[in-house]
Amino acid sequence: MRRTLWFAASREREFAEIINRKNSAEARREIRKNKLELDTMRRRENELTSLFKRLYEYNVFNRIPDKQFRILSTGYTEEQRGLKERIPKTETEIERLEALVTNVNRFIERAKRYTEINELTPELLRTFISKVVVHERAEKYSRSCVQKVEIHYAHIGAMEYTGSNELERTG
Repeated sequence: MRRTLWFAASREREFAEIINRKNSAEARREIRKNKLELDTMRRRENELTSLFKRLYEYNVFNRIPDKQFRILSTGYTEEQRGLKERIPKTETEIERLEALVTNVNRFIERAKRYTEINELTPELLRTFISKVVVHERAEKYSRSCVQKVEIHYAHIGAMEYTGSNELERTG
């Protein structure tokens, strides 16, 4: 955490480039995928509305039996309900991803306030860390086996240092 904050505060432009390069490509890909999915869900929701109207008319004019109407309308209603739940979630995810691309500057400004960290406090954790992922060891019960730990920073995601001490953004 010290290295990441130092790097963000002292080499702002380079830090922002690294984060934006990785973040932007991944986020843009994810945004594009979610927007296509959202568009498909909205089209299907409109199709279901028109199908339901036609189905209702067919039932009113006795073109399909009541049993068939109930079966079809139940299926369409359930699918429509599922879409109504998924559409807002997808919209929220798109907004989150779009915000992620612009959050690097916010992280850099926060990092400048904490130039020297002597102790890891709850305030620091809340300010900079969104989650910590501790992976399973390759060899169980081994004390010498390396165990991967990912630190997911607020607003910029997971970061790690390569062997050459260069900062990289991970998934």
